Amino acid sequence: MSLLRRVVSTIGNSDWNRRFLSNKRTSPPNGERSYFFKIARYLWRRFPQPLRYRFWLWWGEVLPYQRIIYRGKVLRWGRDRTKAYRAVFPTAPAGESILDLGCHTGFYCFMAASEGAKHCLGIDHVASRIKEGMELAAREGIRNVELVAADVFDYDLPRTFDVVLCLNLLHHMRSIERAEALIEKVYGWSRERIVFIVLRPRNASATYEYVDEYGTRYLHFSAQYFRDKYGTDRIDESLLDPGCYGANRSIIVLEKCKR
Repeated sequence: MSLLRRVVSTIGNSDWNRRFLSNKRTSPPNGERSYFFKIARYLWRRFPQPLRYRFWLWWGEVLPYQRIIYRGKVLRWGRDRTKAYRAVFPTAPAGESILDLGCHTGFYCFMAASEGAKHCLGIDHVASRIKEGMELAAREGIRNVELVAADVFDYDLPRTFDVVLCLNLLHHMRSIERAEALIEKVYGWSRERIVFIVLRPRNASATYEYVDEYGTRYLHFSAQYFRDKYGTDRIDESLLDPGCYGANRSIIVLEKCKR
C-alpha cells in the first residue's frame, strides 16, 4: 500500500485518491472515476506485454470468467457480468428464445432464463465449461437452459432463435473471411435481432482493423462495417462501459425484423 501511495501522489492528489487509499468504501465523485482508471491504464501499459499476458492467464484461473446467477442466487463464484447483461438486454427477454455463441459457462443463458426466456441455448467449444454449466442447471432443476460443447462452424442448428448473441467472439476469428462466415451463420440463425460485442478499431476511419497484441492477431470492427452490410436503419450502436470487459468495446444491435 505504501508503494501505491507514492505512485498516486506523484500523479495527482485529488480528494478521491485520498479516500481510495484510506480504504474507505466510498463512491468516486462524478468524473473522477474515469480519471483514476486512465491513470491505472497508463501505468498498466508500462509493463511489458508478455508479463501482462501471463498476469491475465493467472487472473483467469484465480477468478472465473463468469459469475453464474439464477433468480438472484449465485450458483458459481466469478466475475460479475450483470452490467454487461443489462446493456445487452435493457428489458427482460420474457418469452423469447436465446442463442448465445461462445457462451463460456452460460451466464447470459442463466440470466435470460431467470427473466422468463422460454428457451436458452449456449454453445462453446470448451467441453469443461459446458459440463460445469449443465451440472449447475441440473442441480437447480433449470429446464429452459441447454448448453452444448461444439464448434459453431461445425454445428448444425435445427431451428432459429428470436435473439442471437455473438459477444466478444468476432475479434478471435483472426481473419475477416472467417469472421464474415460466422456473421452469415449468425444471421441465418436469428429471427428478430443479433447482438454483437466488438472491439472498436483504433483507426476511426476503418470499418475493420487487424491489431496484434500479446503475440495474437485480433479483429476490430466499427458500427459502419455493419451499416454498410445491412443498412443504417437496422444498426444501433452503444459504447460498453469499460468495467464490463475492458475499454474500447461497442454493443452492435442488428434488427433483422425492423418493428
